[in-house]
Amino acid sequence: MDKEDAKGGKRKSKRAEIQEIATRVVYQNGFRATTLADIAKAADIPVGSVYYYFKTKTELGEAIVAHLTGQATNMLERWGADDTPKQRLIKFASMTKEARHELVLYGCPIGTLCAEFGKDFPELLDKAGRIYALVIDWMEGQFAQFSPAQDARQKACQLMASLEGISLIAQGLGDPNVVEMETTRLIAWIENL
Repeated sequence: MDKEDAKGGKRKSKRAEIQEIATRVVYQNGFRATTLADIAKAADIPVGSVYYYFKTKTELGEAIVAHLTGQATNMLERWGADDTPKQRLIKFASMTKEARHELVLYGCPIGTLCAEFGKDFPELLDKAGRIYALVIDWMEGQFAQFSPAQDARQKACQLMASLEGISLIAQGLGDPNVVEMETTRLIAWIENL
């Protein structure tokens, strides 16, 4: 249960705090390479405290996916009332552009998890892949508001594939400028639809 902080606002539960820190550590180090000790060190708590909440690597992976899903859901819901559908899609592409330096270092948080899960933790891949489905469905809904509905899914997949692809290329080349170049092109594409 969440507790109140000194100012009377809601404070995250210990589990949620560890979940958030674990998500960040795994993003930077990779899921396979991250240990419970790494998370405990980053959270400045004993390893037993991490183990209390996440007994297995699979449980930890599920918690990270749940955290990332929550972040994506909250972001898309916040954007739901803002601006026009085109502006919301541009906001999404711009977010990739803003994260270009981080993408060069660590890749896409969802993409790297899916790649690792696909090789070593197939039981987690479907859950992580649902984040893509969530975002693509949202994009499809945006595209459907200003372009032919039958093309909306294709455009959503095209946008997601372009953003994911350029993130991977930027990481491989060590060049954030390719993200800027591609997202600028994508933004112009959206504006001209």
